[in-house]
Amino acid sequence: MVGCIHRSHQADIEQGVAVANQWLEFVDAGKYDQALAISDREIMLSFGGRRRFIRDFFEIKTLFGKKLSRSFKDEAYEKDPKDAAPGEYVRIHYDSSWKLAPKATELMLIKKQDDGTWKVHEYVIRPD
Repeated sequence: MVGCIHRSHQADIEQGVAVANQWLEFVDAGKYDQALAISDREIMLSFGGRRRFIRDFFEIKTLFGKKLSRSFKDEAYEKDPKDAAPGEYVRIHYDSSWKLAPKATELMLIKKQDDGTWKVHEYVIRPD
């Protein structure tokens, strides 16, 4: 059921989008510990721990400059996508603009945890 939005998944999508928006607010404000609190274990492993997570976001801010805008582009519910570990996900794209990168795309994967909560699993930003 990759990329399908059924009524049964609308609540999942809404929860995933809410977590993504909250996470982005935390990261934009430099509240990295709060962002990590709503991140799953895999994102911490991919960043190599808390210190590297913080360092990488400082590097993003250096490379891209100040965030000027971010707008929601699209979202999709996905089960067992080919590019991620098995599970339920909400994939979200944002269009964003930064001082040093006027056009960029941000991709987030939000994963449903065993306890039913949704947490950030992946974040990628790419200049267009």
